[in-house]
Amino acid sequence: MIFITADIIINPAGKLIIMKKLIIQIPAYNEEKTIHAVLSELPRKVEGFDRVEWLLVDDGSADNTSAKAISMGIDHLVRHTANLGLARAFASGIDACLNIYSSLSNYNRKFER
Repeated sequence: MIFITADIIINPAGKLIIMKKLIIQIPAYNEEKTIHAVLSELPRKVEGFDRVEWLLVDDGSADNTSAKAISMGIDHLVRHTANLGLARAFASGIDACLNIYSSLSNYNRKFER
C-alpha cells in the first residue's frame, strides 16, 4: 500500500516549502527470513517525490521481523502485540501515516511526534 503526504516546512527566510512524500507500507508476519528480499526491492527515490519512506507493520510476529527491518533502515514501525490479520495491519499502517502527516503539519511550528 502506498500513502502520499506532504511535509510543509517554513524555512528560515519565512518561505513556505511543500515537500511531497511517498510512504510505502509493508505488512509483515513472521517474515524474518524474507524481509531482506522485500525491502531490498523497494525504491528510496521515485520521480515526482522529494522523499520515499518505508513503514513496516509487524502483525504480531514471533520472530525477529522488526529487528531485521530496523537493521535495513525502515523509517517507521508499527507493532501489533498479536496477529490481527492483513486488513487490521493495513488499517494500522494508514492510521500511522495519518499520524505522521498530522504531526508534521500542525500550525504552531512544533514538529513533534
